[in-house]
Amino acid sequence: MTFGIQAKVTAAATVIVALLTGAYMITSVQSLEDNLQLRLREHAMGALRVACRVAADHLYIHDERELTILAGELVRTEDIASVEILDSDGKVIASAVEVDDDFDASTETVPSHDVRIIEDEQSLRAIQGVMLGEYLVGSIHITVSKKRVHADVAAAMWRPVALGILITFVAFALIVTCARGITEPLGTLIAGTRAVSQGDFSRQIDISTNDELSELADAFNLMTRSLERSTVSRAYVEGIVESMKDMLLVVKPDGEIRTVNAAARAIFDCRQDELEGGAVDDFVCLEGEDDFSSVLRSVMEANTSRDIEVWFKRAGAVRVPVALSLSPMSGTADARVICVGQDISRRREIAHAQREARVAAEQANAAKSEFLANMSHEIRTPMTAILGYADLLLEQEDVAERRTSVETIRRNGRHLLTLINDILDLSKIEAGKMTVETVAFAPSTLLREVGELLEPRAASRGIRLEVVEETELPAAVASDPTKIRQILTNLVGNAIKFTSEGSVTVRASHEPIDAKSARVTFAVEDTGIGLTSEQAANLFSAFTQADTSTTRRFGGTGLGLAISRHMSELLGGTIEVESEHGKGSTFTANMVVSLDTAGLAGERSRLNLSGDGTSGKLDARVLLAEDGRDNQRLIAFVLKKIGATVVVANDGREAVDMALEAQDADDPFDVILMDMQMPVLDGYSATAELRAQRYVGPIIALTANAMEGDRDRCLHAGCDDYTTKPIKRAELVHLVRTYAATTVDMQVALGDTRTPSS
Repeated sequence: MTFGIQAKVTAAATVIVALLTGAYMITSVQSLEDNLQLRLREHAMGALRVACRVAADHLYIHDERELTILAGELVRTEDIASVEILDSDGKVIASAVEVDDDFDASTETVPSHDVRIIEDEQSLRAIQGVMLGEYLVGSIHITVSKKRVHADVAAAMWRPVALGILITFVAFALIVTCARGITEPLGTLIAGTRAVSQGDFSRQIDISTNDELSELADAFNLMTRSLERSTVSRAYVEGIVESMKDMLLVVKPDGEIRTVNAAARAIFDCRQDELEGGAVDDFVCLEGEDDFSSVLRSVMEANTSRDIEVWFKRAGAVRVPVALSLSPMSGTADARVICVGQDISRRREIAHAQREARVAAEQANAAKSEFLANMSHEIRTPMTAILGYADLLLEQEDVAERRTSVETIRRNGRHLLTLINDILDLSKIEAGKMTVETVAFAPSTLLREVGELLEPRAASRGIRLEVVEETELPAAVASDPTKIRQILTNLVGNAIKFTSEGSVTVRASHEPIDAKSARVTFAVEDTGIGLTSEQAANLFSAFTQADTSTTRRFGGTGLGLAISRHMSELLGGTIEVESEHGKGSTFTANMVVSLDTAGLAGERSRLNLSGDGTSGKLDARVLLAEDGRDNQRLIAFVLKKIGATVVVANDGREAVDMALEAQDADDPFDVILMDMQMPVLDGYSATAELRAQRYVGPIIALTANAMEGDRDRCLHAGCDDYTTKPIKRAELVHLVRTYAATTVDMQVALGDTRTPSS
């Protein structure tokens, strides 16, 4: 009997797997063909749209030469078989054919921009009217061959076929193994139960599957041994059934419930008297079949086991998924179906969560991939200009041309630095390490500086930039002016970038919160291209832009607004947008500032450092510890130009030796510029060693690291101050002047009348 059950289960499951595998192969091939057809249609429509835009003016003036060139260029595009360009009367002005095309050319014009698609087995023809303003000036017919689609489908068919064969083979092996593992123990258990029902209490069952069936077999054997010694066999069996961890349901073939154990009652959330004697279809249902009773009858008729998933109905319209193993108990006067099951709610929840996690991961990966594609474009574009103009600079002799090349290199270099700063800011945000400093500053001055900074950019685009204080701003507030300046620069810069005509207006106002704080609001209005509601909804997400196509007009990383909103939130406010597509946008940023500025240091105006820093002679002796030859030449040139004497050390060890030697000779350097990443001995170790040797002169750190904590690391090593690469010329000169003057003051205080460079 066991062999028969196993064979039937194996055969049935194998047939199901084979059918599913066949369906999978058919679906895979059909899906592949559908995807290729869709890509072909999108290709044709894309080419048609481009052709209509390009051909409009040429059709209007009947420029047959340009139209013929256009048709030829289109035909050389992959899969396009033929192109016909007709005037408004339906006359063919230009055409081109790449391959033989049996499809007859249409001479009808299309009255609107609506695209017409005519398709057969071999080709697809896309037709669209060409509009110039409100006038129809002609139409374009593009025929796309489907030969490559058919070839790709034919070439790809072997994959699902091979996979289907492999799946069927593996499934058959698993089915045989699983069927044997399930049916043999159940068959043995049924045979033993039948023997006991006929009075053979000496019957013992040997099931060594190490699972619940094995436990049930052990309990059964214990029961039969007890029955040999006791007449209370029914109570003993009922105790075993009640103690089972898995639910047990015994049902008659007509659907009447005869026995339920405690585990089953817990799932149904019903009493025993509510279940026993009732119809199984009132408590159990399944998808894809009329009723559960029909499944029970089929199990009895086939005299074979079956594993299915069903829904147990619980009070309150709640359904619990259960995996059931059905086994017939025939050969007796009162036939039964034994149903052993487990609640699989948790298993389904885990599967659902895994699916959602996979979808979320795929969406995140798509966003990251799109960001990387945009970033690659943004970085390569200025790099192309930098390298190209550097090559031109080597060849140009005219001073004006050389100046233009240098300005182009500097402009693109600054653009690259902006991209890097955006990425670093995002890294700080994601790591939770972006912090806020509190210094005193004048908001009106900051607003004016941003306007002066961006006015030339607005003027170059022919638009008007206005800065208006709607309410008089406080004379001084305390907050983080660097972040506020970055927020304003980003919002105003975006407004200028996306406005081709009209104006950009910055409106500033404030509203007191209490005696010590106020809310400052900056509204940036533009008359630019505006946003749709969908674009506005995703605008502040990292890695996203309103226009993400590869032909983006405006560029950018898609990080600026996300970073600006996060900075606003750190400052106690937020950024909102109101926009209408085609009519402009208004970005409103607000933040909380403190009105109590007592005891706070004032902010150094960045515009004060915007010059070239060369005014006034710098009589100072500087030790430059830098391993990069280009940086050595650049920094030395900047400092020597204003009068400083520069001595170069190629690594940290040389810097330590030269600094200590000068100090021992009673001729110390006025300032040491220390690169923090050098061979032999890095800047951190070199600075620490100098301080350990009681070197007291000023040391300024030079580093390309600009992440949170880098400044503290430099100061902890013993540096007096910190500046980042690429160097800002005015800021570097300002720092050297400041610390060189400190050295002079120290020497005077000690009674040393030597000049710094003596």
